[in-house]
Amino acid sequence: MNCKQFQKYIPQFFAEELNIEETESFLLHVTECKECAEELETMHLLEVGLLQLDSDGKDENYDFKKLLKGKLDAAEKRLRKAHRARKVHNTIVALANIAAAIGMIYQAFMMFGGEEWLANYF
Repeated sequence: MNCKQFQKYIPQFFAEELNIEETESFLLHVTECKECAEELETMHLLEVGLLQLDSDGKDENYDFKKLLKGKLDAAEKRLRKAHRARKVHNTIVALANIAAAIGMIYQAFMMFGGEEWLANYF
């Protein structure tokens, strides 16, 4: 991901609308690019500041860096969860393919005289 793409994805990141691949690229880029990390902090400050203004004058203290770290950590957690789900899915698909292959081999074996072979050796 380049800086221009990163900046385009910032609003989607805050809205949690990025898919897994976009989230992964976004998080990788923010750790590698100091300028984009600063841009993300600025945009987060604006977002939270606007929310604070909309809170009908309630005097709430925000730790902006802590809030942003929480958002980044939550995105990392969603990413890890998605990767685990993908691994489980791939494992299940692989096991299903193995079972199908064994079934086809068994059928071919039985079709070409397997019953006779089994009777002679077992």
